[in-house]
Amino acid sequence: MEKRTRDTYRLIQDTYIALMGETPYDRIKIREIAEAAHIQRSTFYQYYDNLNALISALEAELLGEMVFYKETEFDINHIEPLQSVRDWFAWGMDRRDYLLALMGENGDPYFEEKFKKKVCMDINRMMDAEGMPRDDLRPFCVELNYSIHASLLKFAMQLGVERCPFSTEELTRLANYWRVCALKAEQERKFPVSGKNKKSPECG
Repeated sequence: MEKRTRDTYRLIQDTYIALMGETPYDRIKIREIAEAAHIQRSTFYQYYDNLNALISALEAELLGEMVFYKETEFDINHIEPLQSVRDWFAWGMDRRDYLLALMGENGDPYFEEKFKKKVCMDINRMMDAEGMPRDDLRPFCVELNYSIHASLLKFAMQLGVERCPFSTEELTRLANYWRVCALKAEQERKFPVSGKNKKSPECG
């Protein structure tokens, strides 16, 4: 993609996100985007057929970028925070304006569900690789894991880089405490685990 084309895509997306500060995402007019971005309406239509195409492409781009867990990095003896989770926090802070807008009161109410579903799928894969059982406890463990990471990310995004008291490294370490406790407890069998070994549903 040429730089000029890429810049126009970004301009349209940035403008749409900025307008969500005052107007629900599905009530924003193409005319308003064109005026705020200082482009012709015909230019908008060169990139998107309509507003549905814009929001769909924007959300797909964000979710496509997002990676919470990479299977290749796991080592059963390595309980330090995973690099992919560090990268996930860093990505969230880099894309904070988009994420806060889409998850905010004027954003797409279904976007957060899609966001959660993708992260939970990665959490399930991570727990599988780490030998955690797919028993009756799994859905609750996945939900707790997601809640910890998502809450920390939202906290950091709402404050912004300048005001957040934690770096992405520190956020990752905070979130990793629960993972380490769960791994050690499973390895040492310090708590009872259901023996049903049935496949649990994905979170979200």
